[in-house]
Amino acid sequence: MNKQPLLICAISFGLGIFFQDKFDFPFGGAVAILALGIVGFLAGFFIRNFFFDRLKSAFLVFLFFGIGIFLHFLNSNSAQNFDFEKNKTTKIVFQLSKKLNSNERNKRYEIEILNFEKPFSAVISIPKEQKELDFLHFYLAEAYLNPTQKPQYDFQFDYQKYLARQNIHYQGFIPNEISFKKKESVSFADKIKQKRLDLLFRIDNSSLQPQNKAILKGIILADRTEIDQEIINHFSKTGLIHILAISGSHMAIIFLMILFVLNPIFSVKYRNIPIYISLAAIWGFAIFIDYGNSVVRSCIMITVYYIMIFLQRKPNLLHSLALAGMMILSIDTQQLFDVGFQLSFLAVFGIFWLYKPITNHYKPLKNRAIRFILNTFSLSLAAQLTTLPLILFYFHQFSIMSVFINVVSIMVSQGFIIFSFIVSILFGIEFTPDWLLEIYDWCASFFLNMVAFFSKTDFSFVENVSIEIPELIILFVLVYLLRSVFEKPNVKTFTHFSFFILLFIFTRILTNFYFWKKEEILLHSFFKQNIVSVKQGDKAVFIMSYEADTEKINNFIIKSYITSRRVKNIEIKKVEPMTRLKINQTIYEIK
Repeated sequence: MNKQPLLICAISFGLGIFFQDKFDFPFGGAVAILALGIVGFLAGFFIRNFFFDRLKSAFLVFLFFGIGIFLHFLNSNSAQNFDFEKNKTTKIVFQLSKKLNSNERNKRYEIEILNFEKPFSAVISIPKEQKELDFLHFYLAEAYLNPTQKPQYDFQFDYQKYLARQNIHYQGFIPNEISFKKKESVSFADKIKQKRLDLLFRIDNSSLQPQNKAILKGIILADRTEIDQEIINHFSKTGLIHILAISGSHMAIIFLMILFVLNPIFSVKYRNIPIYISLAAIWGFAIFIDYGNSVVRSCIMITVYYIMIFLQRKPNLLHSLALAGMMILSIDTQQLFDVGFQLSFLAVFGIFWLYKPITNHYKPLKNRAIRFILNTFSLSLAAQLTTLPLILFYFHQFSIMSVFINVVSIMVSQGFIIFSFIVSILFGIEFTPDWLLEIYDWCASFFLNMVAFFSKTDFSFVENVSIEIPELIILFVLVYLLRSVFEKPNVKTFTHFSFFILLFIFTRILTNFYFWKKEEILLHSFFKQNIVSVKQGDKAVFIMSYEADTEKINNFIIKSYITSRRVKNIEIKKVEPMTRLKINQTIYEIK
């Protein structure tokens, strides 16, 4: 507690949020826990005796635990109950909140519906031929509205919970024309959102190749709605998916680029002014792209770091990390359950925990190029080793080569991000000569081809890896022990590390045996299609109609199922539509 008080308080704060989310304490319970924390904290300061002096730190930690519980209670909104008739349209008046990813047939938006007693948010789909929605109009339409649905089985992504964390409990479809009326007054926030939307439209109407338009919008303007799924798969497979989402690396590059331009303009006497301007610029950028979660996280972390410098305090990475985390979670406690939040903070912690122990094994090098390559490799290795357990838990895949690919691609990607940022600014001021767009097209195509090459030649890529909670905990213990292995490679540290490796292997064998013994027959629904799966041992048979879309069913059902159940062998059988199967005295109809 004496060494890292902020970090311990931040962890306790996060645990309070987690406990409230898990156990859903009522208002009285949340207030009682908070009150107990406050009383204990005050008692530790004002009552002078041995007992309270020894427990002062524990009371402080419990106080932050109680604050986490109370804030998450306030931030957990229950759904409004509306009785929308099934297969009947409802007249809605709405305004645009956010543009979402499109699919093959429909454009998708997050909207705010206004013509009810209390406005509420929903995700709505409209046909692709419909005109794009904007932030300058109110809209009137007939929509099919339904509450979000729970996943059919435990191995499927819980889209209902994902939307509920954003206070969205309904989704719908607008099949027909949408009427619109111009807003008499537009809020400042909507004006900013519209400026961003206008910039996206300007890029869409340019002469850039379609895939390069999508990349430019994705890596700078946080709009991944049009990026091809194959491109996303290439970035995901090579461990470069963070480039497609505006993350800490993007904001650091933009911040340093602005700082680099401004530093020569100001004398040493005014050396802080470029930092102020650069901080203001990245916050302005965050506002412009609608406060993307990863962008705000990065801005807060950079700001906290430089505040410590301005206060003439020695910058402490863990203090900055803890302060940034508590600031973000105080504003929105639901961020704790965002995968991007978890991975970004874990990566920064990994750099603190493993970077120096790794680099201490290198001899001092005079060659700056080699030193840069080794430091970049160490940075990437530290971040990826620390985040690997979570990546396996959430995404069920990894690539041993991703560390090396990151080192090779880092210079190219940084240069490409800077160029993309400059091109976006030029689109904003409507100065985009054809020769510049041709150069950007070439650079973007080269970058995408490079990533595709790495993806197709990556022999070390492993997918469909299932990790359960006990295995995840052991993996994090191994990451924790890695520091001592790097710092003091002796018999004792290797013994501890080897023990947990064996424990992980033993746990995995037991878990595999559990799933191998599990036999089940499930009926899966995919839109209007029914698919039956029969699992015995490590084999699963999927029975579907000849008309079924095998590729989509494989992506959305089969892959998730075989990963969750640790199935090694699968077989797909196709039958005529409307076939009725009798398995274990139960009738299943294949549509």
